[in-house]
This record gives sequence, structure tokens and C-alpha cells, in this order.
Amino acid sequence: MDHFWKVNVNGPQQLLAGLIKRIFRKQKYGSAVFVLTSAMGSAERAPMSQMAAYLISKFGLMGVAEVIKAEYPWLNIQSVYPDFTETPMLNAFDPRFLDAMRGKSPFVAPQTVAQEIVEKISRNGSL
Repeated sequence: MDHFWKVNVNGPQQLLAGLIKRIFRKQKYGSAVFVLTSAMGSAERAPMSQMAAYLISKFGLMGVAEVIKAEYPWLNIQSVYPDFTETPMLNAFDPRFLDAMRGKSPFVAPQTVAQEIVEKISRNGSL
């Protein structure tokens, strides 16, 4: 849990705090896109089971995004919720689990997630 929290909450929070302090606040302008996960669920679908530590950290990151929106309303804060993405991070999972997940829905390419991030920012005129 500690590792997930450091990677998914502390790291992004510290990075964004530095950007706000050194760049965004001076310009009263900036954009950030938080990469969350579809595994968090939705109004229609429960969060994915067997991923508690990861999901708790992603919900923590969502909290960071909401606090930053409230504290800096002039910032363009967006979030994306990609499905499983084909990255080396998947090596941490049991291949049987990944096969079962791929059977339910194809995994996305990192380029697809990157394109969604660019679209979110450019729609708001910040790119």
C-alpha cells in the first residue's frame, strides 16, 4: 500500500505543487491531467475487485485533483480513466489474471491514453 500511495498520490501531488508554485501561480494559468483508472468503477459499475491498494491510491489521487480544483479555480484540471494499458507495469500481475481481463475487454495502447490526455487539454484551449 505504501508503494502505491507514494507513486499514485505523493509523487503527482509534489510535482503539481512545484509546478503551481514555480510556474502556474505566476501566470494564473496552467493545465494538469490526472491519470486515474476505469477500475475505480462508475455510477453504473462497482470498482474492480482484487485491486484494493491500487484503487485506494487512485481514489486518493482523485482527491488531490478535487482539492487543487477548489484551491486554484483558474487551473484547468482534467482526469482520464483508461482501461488496462499495455505497459511493463502489467508484469506485476499474474498472467492468468491478465488473460481473464483481456477476455473481457481489449487493453489499450499507451498512445491511446496519451491522445486522450492531449484532447482533454486542447479542448480547453490550453495546448
